[in-house]
Amino acid sequence: MKTNILMKYLLPLLLLLLTYFSTAEESYKLESIFNYPNNLVNTMDMSCFDNNNCLMISTDYNSTGCMVYKTSDGGITWQTLYADSLVFREDSIYFPKSLAQRCKYFDDGTMIIVTSTGKILRSEDFGNTFDIIQIPDYSYQSFEMIDKNKAVTVSVKSDGKGEYGIYKSTDGCKTWEKFNVPDSISQIWNFNKIDIQRDSSMIIGCNTHYGISYDTNYRYYFHTDFDGSFWKLLTTLNKFRMTDFHFENENLGFATGSFVNMAVNDSAFFFKTIDGGKNWQIKLQMGGKYYLFYKPIFFNMNNILLGGSGFGFFKSTDQGESWFYPTFILDTNLMEGVYFFTLSEYFGDEFYAYTSLPSQLIKGKINHTSVELTSLKPKHLYPNPVTNGTIFTTEYEIEKSGNLRIYLSNINGNLICEFFSGFKDVGYHSQQFNITKNISSGSYWLVSEINGFSHIQMLNVIR
Repeated sequence: MKTNILMKYLLPLLLLLLTYFSTAEESYKLESIFNYPNNLVNTMDMSCFDNNNCLMISTDYNSTGCMVYKTSDGGITWQTLYADSLVFREDSIYFPKSLAQRCKYFDDGTMIIVTSTGKILRSEDFGNTFDIIQIPDYSYQSFEMIDKNKAVTVSVKSDGKGEYGIYKSTDGCKTWEKFNVPDSISQIWNFNKIDIQRDSSMIIGCNTHYGISYDTNYRYYFHTDFDGSFWKLLTTLNKFRMTDFHFENENLGFATGSFVNMAVNDSAFFFKTIDGGKNWQIKLQMGGKYYLFYKPIFFNMNNILLGGSGFGFFKSTDQGESWFYPTFILDTNLMEGVYFFTLSEYFGDEFYAYTSLPSQLIKGKINHTSVELTSLKPKHLYPNPVTNGTIFTTEYEIEKSGNLRIYLSNINGNLICEFFSGFKDVGYHSQQFNITKNISSGSYWLVSEINGFSHIQMLNVIR
């Protein structure tokens, strides 16, 4: 049976799930709505202005280059708008000259398609005609649109010198100009990924120019606006490769990430901050070799969706504090595989996503929902880090009484020691526990479990 085969691939990825899980019943009916040539697609992206009108781009391994399609009936039928057949030959193998990278579709009929070489396709009539705009000396790194007119992109020069540049457009990608970066920053930093924030400001990932020294304990990002009127440095611990930043306001923010060291049974994380990025809490961890999370969808703070390695997605209805995995009812036309699941568009009761291995475009419709709220809320954990042989304090609030278990595990989820197991009533609680001297220095998970819910907090131990 197809569902059993799918779970054979999925279950090993779910074995190490250390997070604050809520009990939920939510199901979606899924169907495949587009067949890709050879089911081997190199790049994909999708943009919709409502749940019926969508633009989809792809590049496949059959040397067809940038392909552009649209639907006006929610994926029942598709129209091919553009096909780029330009290829180059290398060792008797033909490759597309331009890979489709990003697209945007607006309700006035404006379409923007960005390729890997800086060739931009622009339409103002729902794809009936396209103008071609070329950004000179361009190789794609990142591209985002704030609205129909404002766009920003990061490019590395195609001359082989590895020089990065940020460009912006104020007329819907018709013309481009250099982004205003102070010399004191551009002389030190190169730039890579751009993340647009709720207030239309940007967080830009960066790395130093070759030969310039920096503190290897941290990773560096800059927060700025479209005019470059301010540049605020943001740092995170280097052991996590953090990306996909989303700040709802100046204090509340989120990010995804993974361990830098692949040898540590690589894990994927979802982070949350309530102090503007000074401190980050891990709210979801998935373990497994090379597990990844992809860019989340923030429909609102009560609907956060997060896909990645494996089939389907996790969902949070309480600002990332708790997560559940919906049930997916599969149509017979869905192909079996290992799956990497990228959410593209979400409309509350419907969503679009695409998978690779195999490549397919999926539409999901909600079938049933009933989400139970969480019953434990951690408040404070201090001191952190804690010296082994000393005491730390954990404070938490229980909203539904039950049997509570608190224990320490290592990063891979293996039990280190038990701290508490017993009944706890509703209310605010504070408990102290001793970190024995035989616990070596390092990072651990403090896990709290009650009524089927689990929550983790990172506790650092030093000598």
